[in-house]
Amino acid sequence: SSPFEEPSNLLNSEKYSCPEKYDGFVQVDSSVKFLYTVVSSQASLASFLCGRLEYDGLGWVALAVSKDTQMIGSEAIIGLPDSGEVLKYHLNGMATNMVDVMDDDSQTLADASIVQENGTTIMVFTKLLAEGGEIPILKEGVNHFLHARGSSNDFGYHSHRSSFGVN
Repeated sequence: SSPFEEPSNLLNSEKYSCPEKYDGFVQVDSSVKFLYTVVSSQASLASFLCGRLEYDGLGWVALAVSKDTQMIGSEAIIGLPDSGEVLKYHLNGMATNMVDVMDDDSQTLADASIVQENGTTIMVFTKLLAEGGEIPILKEGVNHFLHARGSSNDFGYHSHRSSFGVN
């Protein structure tokens, strides 16, 4: 059975565990760090990205996988603190109304949460590295990520954005 056939069922049924400590760390900018670990499944060919985005401030946060460091065409994980939602989105344009939530079948994140405590916003998630029809996250080679955040918890135009690579 291919790990791409039923990603939502695979992620929920896998015996995987994200570590207490992360293997990788990127200081995205002076206010944001991205911590991550790649975990290989014991039961299938699938691998997972365990991610944690920490923003030293309050507001919505996003992390996107990009083919070319450009927003349009990228795929984002966006955390909205007021609702507690952490969902996957297609970035089809630069206007807020062109940031479209992916359909329910594509909402395959596990252990996803967003919290705000002591002036810090923390989004945590587990995502399959490869999912049919989505930009893959490579185990080896450079991955292009985008980060954006808002100046409040209300989703809208980002107050800050940046791109970074992870090898």
